[in-house]
Amino acid sequence: MFNDLGKIPAIDPEYIQFGCAEWFWKRQVNSYVLQVEPKRYMTEDRVSVNYQEALHIEKIRNTVFSELGNLIQKC
Repeated sequence: MFNDLGKIPAIDPEYIQFGCAEWFWKRQVNSYVLQVEPKRYMTEDRVSVNYQEALHIEKIRNTVFSELGNLIQKC
């Protein structure tokens, strides 16, 4: 499953990140994140985007959820 999750960012690498924040890894080993947000904000807790970019993010998010559903069904 880890390898399959690692392929999801290929959908849109500028808006999907898979990995683990270094600070979090020190607290909780073997914990990962799959996040959908602009890469330029990947280390931020808050982001602000315009309407058009928000629609793009929504489309990507929906695709990610669909792919996650497919992965779960494979397990």
